[in-house]
Amino acid sequence: MRQNGPGFAAPPHLPMRAKATFAARAGLWLATGLAGALMAAALLLWSRYGATVFFDTLSAGIGSCL
Repeated sequence: MRQNGPGFAAPPHLPMRAKATFAARAGLWLATGLAGALMAAALLLWSRYGATVFFDTLSAGIGSCL
């Protein structure tokens, strides 16, 4: 079994790794929820206004950003 000598850092403890894993999982759920909400909004606009108006609005929005 190796021991930490002078100049060697101790390995990370399990509670720190558990917190990092929880934060990563929470961020992944948040990103998934945001992507789902954007997809639902796009489908709602598509069904309400049709493909032509949807693409015209989308291209106008992108054009205003550039």
